[in-house]
Amino acid sequence: MKRLASIRFYALAVCFVSVICIAITTGFALYNLVTLAAPQLTIDPYRIQQLSSNAEFVQSPGPYFSRVGMPGLITGEGFAPGQSLENPFANMSEAEITAVRLERLQSEYDFH
Repeated sequence: MKRLASIRFYALAVCFVSVICIAITTGFALYNLVTLAAPQLTIDPYRIQQLSSNAEFVQSPGPYFSRVGMPGLITGEGFAPGQSLENPFANMSEAEITAVRLERLQSEYDFH
């Protein structure tokens, strides 16, 4: 009789752990579906705010340290050269700044 009780306890424990694993997996799956369907909901709002308008984009540190065109830290010849901190948009028109901003916004969505 003791053996039957231990088998029942083992079966209930396995079911309980399985339900917990299924719940965690479902949470991850739902988050990934939301990320695919509407990436703007899961991206950090601060990063999206910097790309919302040309004025925000030019004043934020994002143009200086973005993913687009950023060299790797270490190359085959040693350390990569540092990026300049001067404003790269000083001599650009509004249309050119808008094109760069939209390209970086799209790259945020693509890399997320």
